[in-house]
Amino acid sequence: MNYSEIIDTLIDEHKFADKDKFSLLKTIAEAVTETNDLAVLVAMHLESKGWGPYTEIAASYVRSRGLFPYLSDDRAESISFRDRMARDFFESPSRDGVFMHRSQYAVLSRLLKGKSVVLSAPTSFGKSFIIEELLRSGKYKNVVIIVPTIALIEEFREKIKKLHTNHNRVSFSQQNIGEENIFILTQERAFDMQSVISQLQVDLLVIDEFYKMDETLLAREDSDRANLLNVVYRNFSSIADQVYLLGPFIDGIEGLKTSRHNPTWIESTDNTTYIVRKKLTAASNDRIEVTCKTAVEAGEDVMVYCSSPATLRKLYVDCLAGYAEETDANDDLIEWINENIGREWYVSDALRHGVGVHHGKLPRFLAHEMIRRFSDGRIKILLCTSSLIEGVNTNAKTIIIHNSQQRFNGDLLTFRNISGRAGRMFRHFWGTVYYYEEPKDNEIIVNDAIGTDGSETAANILSLVDDAQLTDQQSKSVEKHRTGTYIPWEILQQNKFIDVELQEEVVNQIRASIQYADTLKSIKTPQLSSFQMQVIFKYASMLGLNTFKYAHARENVLSKSLIRLSIFIDYYLRDGFRGLAEQMSGGVGINDSSIESAFYFLKNGMSYDFPKYLRAFNRLQSFALGDDAGDVEPFANRLEYLDTYPAYVQLDELGLPIELSQKLRLNPNSTDLAVNSLSSTISSMQGFERRIAEDFLSRY
Repeated sequence: MNYSEIIDTLIDEHKFADKDKFSLLKTIAEAVTETNDLAVLVAMHLESKGWGPYTEIAASYVRSRGLFPYLSDDRAESISFRDRMARDFFESPSRDGVFMHRSQYAVLSRLLKGKSVVLSAPTSFGKSFIIEELLRSGKYKNVVIIVPTIALIEEFREKIKKLHTNHNRVSFSQQNIGEENIFILTQERAFDMQSVISQLQVDLLVIDEFYKMDETLLAREDSDRANLLNVVYRNFSSIADQVYLLGPFIDGIEGLKTSRHNPTWIESTDNTTYIVRKKLTAASNDRIEVTCKTAVEAGEDVMVYCSSPATLRKLYVDCLAGYAEETDANDDLIEWINENIGREWYVSDALRHGVGVHHGKLPRFLAHEMIRRFSDGRIKILLCTSSLIEGVNTNAKTIIIHNSQQRFNGDLLTFRNISGRAGRMFRHFWGTVYYYEEPKDNEIIVNDAIGTDGSETAANILSLVDDAQLTDQQSKSVEKHRTGTYIPWEILQQNKFIDVELQEEVVNQIRASIQYADTLKSIKTPQLSSFQMQVIFKYASMLGLNTFKYAHARENVLSKSLIRLSIFIDYYLRDGFRGLAEQMSGGVGINDSSIESAFYFLKNGMSYDFPKYLRAFNRLQSFALGDDAGDVEPFANRLEYLDTYPAYVQLDELGLPIELSQKLRLNPNSTDLAVNSLSSTISSMQGFERRIAEDFLSRY
């Protein structure tokens, strides 16, 4: 038997049943392989007791590959004394009966000795499990964990709560800080909390998906986030005793040495699941049909990756709706969607057919519900974008990479990340990835620009790094940046993402325009007229805010985009979500497109980009006009917190819908007080809303 035939025999139940088990194990033992694929599939039949009298031999093979988690007492009863002794050496230091695989244990041992590590390993390696072991070890009082998305903040918070350590979990600047803290933050929040965290003794810095430091590996719109992650790594590594950087499928690193740490590079290919890759063949016009049929035939635990929310919607509406069977398993969520978003949205129909959706435009509560229902089987097929490829755990057995064009809509790293989601340890020993095209294979090197060549890094980025972390050439570049403008240094640091030339132009225009200066001086409250909004967004656009994108402007005429933007904001502040969606429909009535455009407007625009650029402008106009300046901050706050309380928005990020917080009138003075009032109210709640509240409290 060749290697492919061995794999086929282990995967196919009928072939495995007909095969002589001893001769099969002999063939497996003689096979030359650098991966754990065979051992994973041998372990699969250990759990199902398929090896009969040869169980000890099979267990010994699994042990020889270091896959000790598959040899726990409840999974492999008949193992030899020798194998049991070897397995017990790799038992978790903090959890009885839980075992680590060989490579995992080696990384943990190095970290527990105080060494710094950069780890590249497959999705199924168990990189996050190592973080859990570190936190349970009792060695770390203050830990900073940097994650790329809010979804991962929620997931890490939930995991850490289950560890039952004494740490205080901090994800917002308003939360109380105790003697022992785990800060779970995006790079933006970490940067904003630097002054607070630097007062503590930081024992460990963790950066998940560390490859996002390299802007060349990301989409162009993410370059600012990559640069900021570079800055956060530099600054926090200077105050942390140890660093642990983790990510998948990286071939090498450059420039990650800092003034205090030179982390050891560890690259592992050890996997705990096996992935079957199958190429689909179809012309562009037929791909929707082929994808839908493949998804339905796969049955359940199917994830379909699409390049955008629009592609995802088209896949369901044009095809999948006609294939998937109806179910009443999601009626409670459908009712909530109909009441709070609208019956017009296709997602209600999708859920009725056991199909879920997950993309970056979804409100956090809905995104969490989709993953929850996919995990427990109420959703059979989950249509998603790249929002699910970064660390969020799912139970996908089958993944279909659907691209409608004659090329993959992404890069090699994205392709590998998506593929790595197939299979799940202890649930699906193997998974299948279907694809039409795959990107060209090449070496993926993560390059920290600040650590390799500061001359290529913009001075406004370098200026955010602690001086001690910079080279002489970088320091000269920063000094030139500081002294080459009349904009105060404090403002330059706060407006870190904006070129100095743009800031100078805004200040000059404010000082030269008597008409607009009077309008700016009149802004003092959160309530603005349409004209006042247009004026401040005009300046925000000069600083880099893409008003055309958010205004859905068909022509590049700034005045028209400013008018549309002010109208959209007015409608939301006056009539709520449905008022905004109605206005975004262009007069044809609320529909799928206008609903998802409204989601995007609120999530990316009102609660992120708008306040970011308006605050930058506010600092500049305060500098330009002095004591006579108005104050845009109250209006920026109103937008950022979606015309409600900050605590409600923060709880929404963690999975409690804003609509429910408002309905229950939770204490708005802080997230903790809001949670306390939810706990005291829950006994009077019932139905789906009570289940939402109970689920949230179990994770908070």
